[in-house]
Amino acid sequence: MGRFKVRNIIRKQNGITLIEVLAAFVLISILTIILINVQIGSQKQYNQQFETNSEINEVSYALKVITKEIRMTSNPSYIIEKANGVQINSNLYEIDKQKNQINKNREPFIENIKNFKVTKSGNNCSIIIEGTNGYKQQTVINLRGDNNEG
Repeated sequence: MGRFKVRNIIRKQNGITLIEVLAAFVLISILTIILINVQIGSQKQYNQQFETNSEINEVSYALKVITKEIRMTSNPSYIIEKANGVQINSNLYEIDKQKNQINKNREPFIENIKNFKVTKSGNNCSIIIEGTNGYKQQTVINLRGDNNEG
């Protein structure tokens, strides 16, 4: 007979207790906090990767444009080293360290650049470009033209 009384009492309960509501609230709160932390972490990771990729693209593009212009120069004497850049034919590329950018003919060309150096030595021209976050690319170009023939 004792078993039937317990079953009848359990069957007669129509609602949930305050403890059950609090337990559900705590579980939902914990899950929400975990999901928010995962979202924030993912957003930070995305932003870091986006900045790194942007810097890689900017440094690569600057190196590509300057390299192409040097290679298209018919005479190596048209490549003139400057203290903070290089003059190629009539185009002047200079680094503005205060604004972290390379200017082409005194106009902004590429941003987020920390270091830019062009060195001409004999038949070679070395270019080094470094972004503000440390990404660095360099190349050496073998110069050909009127002054290097024969």
